[in-house]
Amino acid sequence: MAASDSDNHAVAEITARRERDDAVVPGGAMAAAGTALPVASTLGSFGPAVVGGIVQAWCMTDFQGYAGARSELDVIDVSFDFRSDTPPGKDPDSHSPTLRRFHQLLWSKPLPDGRRIEWDTTQTWRYLHHRSSIGEFFLSSDAVMASYARWVRMRDIISQLTPEQIEEFDTLGYTMGGMMVWPSDRREGVHTINSERGFNSRISDRMDLTMECVRRYYQGQDSPLSRTFDAYSEFFDLFTDFEGFTDFFLLDDLLDPHSGDVTFFMPFHDFDGPSRPTDLAEYMDFREASMDFIRARNRRISAWAPSEAN
Repeated sequence: MAASDSDNHAVAEITARRERDDAVVPGGAMAAAGTALPVASTLGSFGPAVVGGIVQAWCMTDFQGYAGARSELDVIDVSFDFRSDTPPGKDPDSHSPTLRRFHQLLWSKPLPDGRRIEWDTTQTWRYLHHRSSIGEFFLSSDAVMASYARWVRMRDIISQLTPEQIEEFDTLGYTMGGMMVWPSDRREGVHTINSERGFNSRISDRMDLTMECVRRYYQGQDSPLSRTFDAYSEFFDLFTDFEGFTDFFLLDDLLDPHSGDVTFFMPFHDFDGPSRPTDLAEYMDFREASMDFIRARNRRISAWAPSEAN
């Protein structure tokens, strides 16, 4: 697919940002002799038992203090389907070693205030962990793009799709453009952000609606996720403001480039209307908008990070 002018602009913007941030992630948190994680394309061909051994060796190795140059393994392949290196029946968010590595590579970088944050993966029970003068944070992965393929309440609509249409959306959703991280430690009286996004019927796991809640949080406005976000305020404080949050997580393609407002995947009625598509036509529009965002974010990630495609 040929790149549009807006795509070329995004590439130029991210290239400049990457140079500004000195975004080459040090090998220090990444690898140690003899235990480096295989590249995504190779790991995907291994069986679950082999993958499990690799993950155990990778997670339990002490990566701290390594100051070597970036290796061939430090690659963000935005076409990689994280289901392919996940053991059968398991969730890629918690069991794909490639996804965990990509999160570590992408989000170990300067914060908006200039302080650098690095994410540790050396302990199996902590997906991404950071502790320093900045604070202590525990993050987990979240596949944030809802296809609703397995939602019981959506089966009347989903049943009208072909298997190929369902798989196309799911496959794209399990690439890096469809992934996010949120705090994973429990707070009294609230669900985690990941859980609340799915449980809250006014959000229904949609990333565009979540992003509007983030925007309102930084503006001091109420939203369906206000109580949950308030419980994790120190996480949002890391990014200073909405622009900083958007910039850090490469979510610019969820915003209108002129107004800066969130671009919604369905007509938006201030969280009062249906949060899920109500018929096939509306679902197909939602599906197209969602997939367009994932593709655009993948291009943005590819421009920011090292990639086999560059």
